[in-house]
Amino acid sequence: MKRHNILKIALNCILLTACSANEEVPEKAAIDALQLDEKTFEKLRDITQTAKKDSEDNGYEVIMVSLPQPATIYKDGKPQGAYLVNVASKSKSEQKKDITLLYYYSVDKEMMVRIPLGEVDERI
Repeated sequence: MKRHNILKIALNCILLTACSANEEVPEKAAIDALQLDEKTFEKLRDITQTAKKDSEDNGYEVIMVSLPQPATIYKDGKPQGAYLVNVASKSKSEQKKDITLLYYYSVDKEMMVRIPLGEVDERI
């Protein structure tokens, strides 16, 4: 009986190894599905990670981060192209309250503005 169980475990390990060797890298599948080139994909991923890190560094508990979306922001009355990232979080002052942080980034991944919706104490 023990020999039979050991054989089953060994076969399962071999099967799992063979299956995982044939799978695509998840990032490659995402790039292909969204029809993005790798440079654009890396830029979008970096922007998302930057927004998450900034939120955490400012004391917010990050629940979820959206994908960057094309947006327009006005600077000196002129429209500027930007990426908008929404970060779902918990309020620092009221832990039960859900809030959203809006981040606008330039094409060069520089943060243009952070807007904490629902936080009275925060300065923009």
